[in-house]
Amino acid sequence: MASEVVTPMGRDDMESITANDILRRANRIAAVGRLASGVAHEIRNPLVAIQWNLNLLASKHPEDAETYQLISAELMRIDTTVSQLLSLTKPQVLKFEPIDLQNLLDSIIRLMNAQAYQVNVDIQLVGQSPQSVEGDEKLLTQVFVNLILNALEAMQNGGTLTIALEPEGKEHVAVRFSDTGVGMTEEQLSRLGEPFFTTKSEGTGLGLMICRQIVEEHHGTMEIKSQVGEGTTVSIKLRTSS
Repeated sequence: MASEVVTPMGRDDMESITANDILRRANRIAAVGRLASGVAHEIRNPLVAIQWNLNLLASKHPEDAETYQLISAELMRIDTTVSQLLSLTKPQVLKFEPIDLQNLLDSIIRLMNAQAYQVNVDIQLVGQSPQSVEGDEKLLTQVFVNLILNALEAMQNGGTLTIALEPEGKEHVAVRFSDTGVGMTEEQLSRLGEPFFTTKSEGTGLGLMICRQIVEEHHGTMEIKSQVGEGTTVSIKLRTSS
């Protein structure tokens, strides 16, 4: 029997695989977009009617307030999911301006410290960047807060979240979020970014998709590395302002 000849994978093959991965992710996002634009209003219209009637019933039956509050919370969760879906389809109007990442991260950490304290997590900001980045402060804040929340959920037994600022040449700054949480398997890591895939007990998986989309709209990149039992690092690279 003739032996099979295995040829090494060349650069063109690697570039093709990378391009295919990007295309598959873009197709997944496009599929979610088509789904969202088609059903969002059909979901939201009855939600408004249900919530209105629920409030009416709650006012007439105060003895069942706890039950009505539970139903209302679930309705809000559905509405949040619809909003996340819509955010993937609506074109973002970006307001680019120079942003001091050090000051922005300082203010976000002060905001999140109370929540971190509840799960015994210490948030540390290390490094510095004398360069500002060009971006939309509101959207970048959304990304950073989401990543911090993800890290806190991965460290329910306490730990440390290190946020590192590292200049990368004259044109880019890296922001790395490194937690000491439970980490992820290779399979889980490979599926991140798929619609509705999540490692959380409650979640949609859309938050990370939105974060990645925002970073890409800033002409940046987002990379995730993780190891079970050791934690996860999310690295975001952004362009500096000229």
